[in-house]
Amino acid sequence: MKKNLKNFVRSLSKSYRFDSDVYFSYNGSKSESKINSAIAYYADIDSDEYPIFCYDSTMSGDASDGVLGSTKGIYIHNYQEEPHFISYDDFDESDIEYSTGFFSKKIKIAGETIDAAGMSTDHLKMLCAVILECQHIFSR
Repeated sequence: MKKNLKNFVRSLSKSYRFDSDVYFSYNGSKSESKINSAIAYYADIDSDEYPIFCYDSTMSGDASDGVLGSTKGIYIHNYQEEPHFISYDDFDESDIEYSTGFFSKKIKIAGETIDAAGMSTDHLKMLCAVILECQHIFSR
């Protein structure tokens, strides 16, 4: 599992290039630091679950807000809100949508909102694609 997971994550990081804000597992110490920070702040992952990517939506860069994608689902934490978890089994492609306003960018997954205000529209679309690829691989 771990070797296949590593290959999957590496293929994601090659297919989807983000300038900043999105970090993939197995991609260096900065990425691992962001992912570990997200786990410490809001993503209560299980011992049989592995992190895949992290979107850091903070201005400070401490990854205390954003999204952590794992092998089981998506952990979401927006500024001054309670964390949410969405299992890959609880949504499909039709449940993901994004909106781009002048001052706000958001992704909605099965009714839960990800605040992506600092992200470019192209990166917003790519993050949706990354989430869908994970959902296709890890949903039951």
